[in-house]
Amino acid sequence: MQSVDFISRLIWVFLQPSNFLFFSLFISGFFYIKQRGLFSKTILIISSLCLCLIALTPFPYIAAIPLENKYRAFHNKLLAKKYAGIITLAGSENLSKSIYHNQVNFSKHGERLTETIKLARLLPHLKIIFSGGLHKKGKYEADIAFQFFTQMGLDKNRLILEKKSYNTCSNAFFTQKKIQALKMDSKKPWLLVTSAFHMPRAAACFKKLGVNIHPYPVDYYSMLGEEKMRLPNIGRSLADFDHIAHEWAGLMFYYLQGKIDEILPDIKASNNESS
Repeated sequence: MQSVDFISRLIWVFLQPSNFLFFSLFISGFFYIKQRGLFSKTILIISSLCLCLIALTPFPYIAAIPLENKYRAFHNKLLAKKYAGIITLAGSENLSKSIYHNQVNFSKHGERLTETIKLARLLPHLKIIFSGGLHKKGKYEADIAFQFFTQMGLDKNRLILEKKSYNTCSNAFFTQKKIQALKMDSKKPWLLVTSAFHMPRAAACFKKLGVNIHPYPVDYYSMLGEEKMRLPNIGRSLADFDHIAHEWAGLMFYYLQGKIDEILPDIKASNNESS
């Protein structure tokens, strides 16, 4: 299955919006040189309009709203009843820089780790499963998370590292295997911590495997419907839209593969909640 994941990542290199727009402009120039003026102009106009839409309007963040708004009822809320534990998904760690500098370096999604610290202190009796198996030079995402958690004062005996996963689907699969192997509670809900835009796909994968989860979305791109025009920042807008478009593509790809049963799965929130 890792080979399929590698192929999908390779395909995405060409399809992610920022790269696709660059290739389109390159192709437009190629056909212009070849004196295919009409075709060249058509590609150029379409690419330019798409670039303006992404870079000069709130469109990238509006595209994130259906993903991030799906579990709004769970935002910053904990159930009054007890949990089985906390599951945190990888994606916060900048693996290459962490290895090179020999200190923890975050990607854009550091809130996955910082919010886990908060939950760990609010619920000091719970174990934490960190799922992240991508690795370089013998060091795993889970190793970087372990380093950060222990530096922040968490007891290492509370931490369970899952190092076999390589994507969201395998996060759920190998985490479930950890829960079963360690004979941990499978009836009470597990707090699932990941980025808000990524939560629907993660929730769908865990739901498919029958793991009882309570979504705890963090790291938001959007203002959940209150998007406004902002000063243009082409680089940031393109980078953000790449992540959001990747998530939509991932949801569709997983659904077509049968890895998930729903694009935006429903997870019932308890009526008995406390913030």
